Amino acid sequence: MQAQETVADYENTIVQFRNLVKELQPAGQSKSGKESASTEEHKPEAESQAMINLKFELQNTTMKAQSKGIFLFMEPLSLRFESTNTFI
Repeated sequence: MQAQETVADYENTIVQFRNLVKELQPAGQSKSGKESASTEEHKPEAESQAMINLKFELQNTTMKAQSKGIFLFMEPLSLRFESTNTFI
């Protein structure tokens, strides 16, 4: 169940990233000469902030997946350790 949630969260983040890239590519390709020079002063800040936010979200998703993986790995070990200590 937790693994499925992690995968769904990861896939959602990837979809958001792809959508952002699709939005930014046409905007960058359609500009020419003076238009791009005048709008580059304001637009990159918003684009870079969006990329920073997306990067943070990707890192957060990765950390969640890693922690869940560690938890799922450690849970059987913990149960085994607890069962051996109850007999002592």
